[in-house]
Amino acid sequence: MRVLALFLSLCLCGAVKAQGLSMKDAPAGPPPANAPLFGPEQPLTAKEKKGVRFGKEWAGNRDRPARGDEGATIFVFGSTLPTLVCAPLYVCDLALQESESVNDLNVGDSVRWKVTPAAQGAGEAVITHVLIKPTDAGLITNLVITTNKRTYIVKLVSREKDWMPRVAFDYPDDATAQWKAYRARLEDERAEMQAMATAARVAPSDLDFNYAISGDAPWRPTRVYSDGVKTYILFPPQVGSAELPALAELVDDTSFLGLASLFSGEAQRLVNYRFVDHRFEVDKVLERARLTAGVGDSATTVTITHMRAAWLLDAFAR
Repeated sequence: MRVLALFLSLCLCGAVKAQGLSMKDAPAGPPPANAPLFGPEQPLTAKEKKGVRFGKEWAGNRDRPARGDEGATIFVFGSTLPTLVCAPLYVCDLALQESESVNDLNVGDSVRWKVTPAAQGAGEAVITHVLIKPTDAGLITNLVITTNKRTYIVKLVSREKDWMPRVAFDYPDDATAQWKAYRARLEDERAEMQAMATAARVAPSDLDFNYAISGDAPWRPTRVYSDGVKTYILFPPQVGSAELPALAELVDDTSFLGLASLFSGEAQRLVNYRFVDHRFEVDKVLERARLTAGVGDSATTVTITHMRAAWLLDAFAR
């Protein structure tokens, strides 16, 4: 028996050597079931520790969400790491800002979390909803959404029964930008009024802005005012001198106060005016006037009426 065992062993070694292998090179068996998936963690450097600490401080910021409309939980965008709590067999809705569209979407655990987009509305008023569903309870991961306006980083937690039906955001930067634009608009209006007063050589309070503008055209005036001597008709800055309409005063010289033409057969009278710095300067105070571009059926008209003339027209109509 010992001779037979020795013979088999020699045969096996010979077969291995014949294939160019040694016993040391033979394939190993499967790893133990409890073997770690990753190698031992290396200690963090001082720079890495500082970066991790900053991330933890932002994620742990105590800014709490607020109650919103339609059952929404509202987080202040950028102040902390928002957490969306979901439950299996339920859909959580993360609503983005109006007119905001998704460029890309990445979830840490894309196997056990299902994330899909949905749209509400149409055109400029469309609202994008990100619908989130976990397949099991006890899961934790994160979601990164990049849009045409900003980047969202959201922590996702799944529970057996607890869940947030809807999550949305408040955007303080947008409110700041709106206030900034509002103040800039007021400054522009003040500067514009001061420029008007300087051009008319009167105090801003002495200018008369009680003019109504009716009709539509690319060159439609933005404002009409008078200083008691002249009338000023302002056009949009993008309108050039070649695109300007012709101006005529609407009158009837034989009528009482020149208002009969308001009822029928309006007569047009030429007036002296010039184009200076995107505005017509008319050498008189207008009650009613008409701006016309083109001829015949293709003509475009805009009517300017002082509110005093409109009031008299209404009185005569009664």
